[in-house]
Amino acid sequence: MSRISIFVGAVGDIHAPKFLDEFRRSLASFNSSRLDLFLLAGDLILKGNFTNLEYVLEAIKQKGINCPVLACFGNEEYSDIRDQVMKIATDRVRFVDDESIVLTVHNLQVGIVGSQGSLESPTPWQAKNVPNIEKTYADRIEKIARLLTGLKTDLRILLTHYPPTFKVLKGERKMFYPHIGCSRCERILHKDKVDTAICAHSHMGIPFALVNDVPVHNVSLPAVHMISFIEISKTKTLDRYMPS
Repeated sequence: MSRISIFVGAVGDIHAPKFLDEFRRSLASFNSSRLDLFLLAGDLILKGNFTNLEYVLEAIKQKGINCPVLACFGNEEYSDIRDQVMKIATDRVRFVDDESIVLTVHNLQVGIVGSQGSLESPTPWQAKNVPNIEKTYADRIEKIARLLTGLKTDLRILLTHYPPTFKVLKGERKMFYPHIGCSRCERILHKDKVDTAICAHSHMGIPFALVNDVPVHNVSLPAVHMISFIEISKTKTLDRYMPS
């Protein structure tokens, strides 16, 4: 019988060393035996300290996860240290940064678009310190849309750090929504372009929302306190959580 679904583990906002112990505990109780992919939704380290990535990778190794591990960058993987991050990751984690990758999982072609994502409005610090940040965010939305359209695969996953919707931000203060996620990304979330979206960054948000019938999973560790376990198929996407 042909395989009609894949199983994905996903987590973000480890902010090592801040939530490293919780990450280790969550891994210990997580059933990884059926995993096809393990996705890291950014902010793996705290405030640009790239040496702490080694602790995250060692925890994954100790768990015995032997499927492909992919990641997107978060805002705390600062742009000027990303080369060092990728050097530490080497062949253990593939960072997908404003690009797409196609993997064969069993009998399925799985396309993944990875990106830090966009905010509705730059944070005050970004507006002051990052040149042309509004244009960068606007251009990134268009690039993500093109990358998704270009995928001619059985399944398509969007992996971003910033939430591509406000709908998973319930629990955050509404006045901060524009600095946490991006409602303008919702227009690119359609079932003919993407089967599921996975994000993080919202520490106080909710784990799941539907946007134009596309499941969006907030896998922020401080929000859900576990590794998210997601079954994705062409006809359905189920979100399950292993207790931590």
